[in-house]
Amino acid sequence: MTRRLRVVDRLGTVVLGLVLLGAGLLALDWRYEVVLDLPRAVSTDAADDLVGTSWWPWAFAGGTVVLGLVGLWWLLAHLARPGPSSHRLRGSGGAGSLDADLRSVADGCAKRLEQLAPVVDARGRTTVVRRLPVVEVRARIDPYADPAELTAAAAAVTADVEAAFPDGDVGCRVLLDAPRPARRARRSRVR
Repeated sequence: MTRRLRVVDRLGTVVLGLVLLGAGLLALDWRYEVVLDLPRAVSTDAADDLVGTSWWPWAFAGGTVVLGLVGLWWLLAHLARPGPSSHRLRGSGGAGSLDADLRSVADGCAKRLEQLAPVVDARGRTTVVRRLPVVEVRARIDPYADPAELTAAAAAVTADVEAAFPDGDVGCRVLLDAPRPARRARRSRVR
């Protein structure tokens, strides 16, 4: 998620929260008449007149389309974007370019972690962290895994990526998730 999208999300959340808080306080004040002297009965004549105008269906349809497009933009902006698939190495120049396939590197790192440590479901992907391409390996640990063995395996995978990219152009991150909870077998009752 980009910084601008985070700002829009937070600002939208604050505005929506203030609107809901104001509506709630207004409803409480209408019920108990603490601050304002609001009428007890609500008249909908003005709303009926507005809805009865000839331009209302068009304005309502236009507003609905605009809100739908804003909602679609918001959903698409929150989709996870795949990381870079390749990275141009520093040895590239006028004579040619050298590109490293980062997705293959990520898949290889995931397989290497499964070989070195008691983990399952190891998956590699690429992402960008502070404009630096990062190979990210995520796996679930075995419930009886030795923490020292896990640490050594993660360090070995990170060292492999650092050796492959000695200029520090590509980072590595190993994320180890908790083991999956054991499923309880269902007992069937015989009658």
